[in-house]
Amino acid sequence: MTFRRADELWMVNSDGMGERELLGIEDLEALESDGFEVRLNRFEWVPGTHTVAFNTRRRLEAGDVLADDLRLVEADTADAEHPLEQTMLLPPGEGGEFTYSPDGSQIAVVTAGDISLLDADGANRRDSVLTYAPVAMYGEDDYYVKPVWAADGSALMVAVPPPDPDARPLQHTTIWRIPTDGSSAELVMTINALPVEDGVSFSPLLSYVAYGEVLQLGETPDAVQVQLKVVRLGNGDWQAY
Repeated sequence: MTFRRADELWMVNSDGMGERELLGIEDLEALESDGFEVRLNRFEWVPGTHTVAFNTRRRLEAGDVLADDLRLVEADTADAEHPLEQTMLLPPGEGGEFTYSPDGSQIAVVTAGDISLLDADGANRRDSVLTYAPVAMYGEDDYYVKPVWAADGSALMVAVPPPDPDARPLQHTTIWRIPTDGSSAELVMTINALPVEDGVSFSPLLSYVAYGEVLQLGETPDAVQVQLKVVRLGNGDWQAY
């Protein structure tokens, strides 16, 4: 398993033994670009491998921003005599937030208004399989949507919030299906979802979507009425709780 210690990336065997550093402060300092300090952002194992994928943030005067990169480190090579093998799969500006297909053969790369697909080795890039209007965050980090893979890697589902979550009346969130065979993304449905982080959840088989449906907005939290709604994708059958 991997874990963060301060701003470093570490790993440990499943039995609790073999703890070792994968990415230290010196490694991050070596990644500095354009004179900006680099910090670890997010990391995950590449399915079926001993490789950890990660991206970074640049520390600017106004605050940290995503570097939109994608890097790899081979956990198997970490010992006293052999340095870790690191690979920059996508340089700053060409990556973003990322999620691997279940078999590890494909990557979905997300920016603040775009989703692209590529093979795990960085080849066969399919730019802009879905574009969307950037979501206004009013001084916070840019919003990156979170696509979810089908178990067989044939498609992804993603919920895209409205461009202005604070607009009144409330704007719709759109649900999209993105095939990986090169065909165009499909608008599945629009929903009246509460525009909050992780406010929409897909079932593991991507057959259902659950979200907080807004029934009434108000000036105070007590005046807002929301119900949990579960919708079957495809025929629109639903249940509210």
